[in-house]
Amino acid sequence: MALLTALVSIVAMPLVWLQSNKVRSVCFALFYALFFVALIANSLCFELYKFHINGVIVDMLLAGQVIEFSAIVWTQAIAIFVMIFVFQLYLSTWLSKPRAVMQLRFGRKFTCVTIIALLASNTIHAWASATVYQPITGFSKYLPLYKPATANSFLRKYDLLDEVALAQQKSMSLTQGQFNYPLQPLEVELVKKPLDIVFVVLDSWRYDAFKEQVTPNIWRFSQQGVVFNQHFSTGNSTRTGITGLFYGLPGTAWQDIYNNRITPLLMDRMQELDYQFGIFSSAQLVRPEFNETVFANIIGLKTHTEGDDVLARDEQITKSWAKWYANKEPNQPSFSFLFYDAIHGYAVPEGYHAGFEPMHGPINHMLLDNDYDRAPILNRYLTSAHYVDSLAASVLAQLDIENTLVIITSDHGEELNDNKLNYWGHNSNFTEPQIKVPFIVVGPKSEKWQHWQASNVITSHLDLAPTLMNEYLGVKNTPEDYSTGYNLTGPVKERSWLLLSSYNKYAIVSKQQIVEVSPMGTYETLDETNKPSEQEPNFEHIQEAMRQISHFQ
Repeated sequence: MALLTALVSIVAMPLVWLQSNKVRSVCFALFYALFFVALIANSLCFELYKFHINGVIVDMLLAGQVIEFSAIVWTQAIAIFVMIFVFQLYLSTWLSKPRAVMQLRFGRKFTCVTIIALLASNTIHAWASATVYQPITGFSKYLPLYKPATANSFLRKYDLLDEVALAQQKSMSLTQGQFNYPLQPLEVELVKKPLDIVFVVLDSWRYDAFKEQVTPNIWRFSQQGVVFNQHFSTGNSTRTGITGLFYGLPGTAWQDIYNNRITPLLMDRMQELDYQFGIFSSAQLVRPEFNETVFANIIGLKTHTEGDDVLARDEQITKSWAKWYANKEPNQPSFSFLFYDAIHGYAVPEGYHAGFEPMHGPINHMLLDNDYDRAPILNRYLTSAHYVDSLAASVLAQLDIENTLVIITSDHGEELNDNKLNYWGHNSNFTEPQIKVPFIVVGPKSEKWQHWQASNVITSHLDLAPTLMNEYLGVKNTPEDYSTGYNLTGPVKERSWLLLSSYNKYAIVSKQQIVEVSPMGTYETLDETNKPSEQEPNFEHIQEAMRQISHFQ
């Protein structure tokens, strides 16, 4: 924090040369008010999601629709800013008086304390980095803009380096390079009558929110097909979940996919088979950059949906899909994707009730803490899911199930402080509430998926693309050529761990533990509820995960 304070002071230094005391005081007050509001916002962000505000968050805020705030939150934010501004203006005006400043005489003291703090903290961190002492190196994640020093080269000369631990850490760090996707050119065979394929994806849909009382229409529809009860997304965020769903690749591949602007082979193959495409998303498709990746080759892609709020947009995509579906060429196969977003923000139409009471009003995330009563919030969440189910019902009712394969799932889950560790939402940890999702398959040959479901083994978003490619789209290659998933119509293969990722880290998740890894390779071992664990990480699982991450590099 000493470094952050020093940096802010340096940035503000040019204001000292302003001639007018009043103008200088106002500018200082404005600058520091903005700084402290940003610091508070970052603290709230970290409290909710356990990471600091970064470029991804800023992009999503600027893009709109993905992250939205209620009028109450905006009012509170403005009130906080005004209070800080008034206090800073008073303080700045008082400090502009030479006598007041001279009496304090804190300049040298502040400088000495800052230098000592910087030297001490960086020396300790350099030692911890060299010996891979996690209690200290792991603390860095709690401090914004903190880039501590390392001295590995220097300490190596004096044999103070733990070479074995450092090698292990390096092997776990994410690297980017050449992306060989697929490993082999696809071999295909004739598909006499390609099926229509429909993806219905409900953002932030928890696995335990799929039941007759909450989503009655989807539940009734699912009785015609197969429901997977041990299904997991490829991450705890939209970007990573959709990556797994379309590419059959872990979310760790996203940066390589985006850097190379690679489209999914699943979409490419459907285009080869002359599919018609209908892409209908309530949330915009610019952040994350699905318009440049997943749907990059879709002509006339609509990246934004009209509507004043998420409820209007969810209703609009339902109407737009119905119009597109009625007017598409009946003798040509089609693929459609509907992405509902209301559950993401627990949005509920005014006056809408589904029997889940008492129900919380619009959520103010600034008030959430570990002691907050989750029951009314859960009831609002379930009511939102019930509403989205009513919209999806009109889509499902229009489908020709004899000739249509329907996949209903979510991009990720949603935590409501399930483990009493003050986690609300998603993209913050890798426990079941954030990563386990419903997965429903209805349509021709769905019975061929049944043996996987009956075995009750773990399935993943990784498995969808290879199953569709091998079983429905005439691809003869084994999944290993273009995916890290399995064909769910083939022999059952049991998983003992899963590789999942968020926007800024990844994890190896098993029944026994969660090993959470930063981009630099530092790791933390947690139990299934996200509490720190004394158990040693399973390095065999980690080694297998490393092979999966580098499979196409």
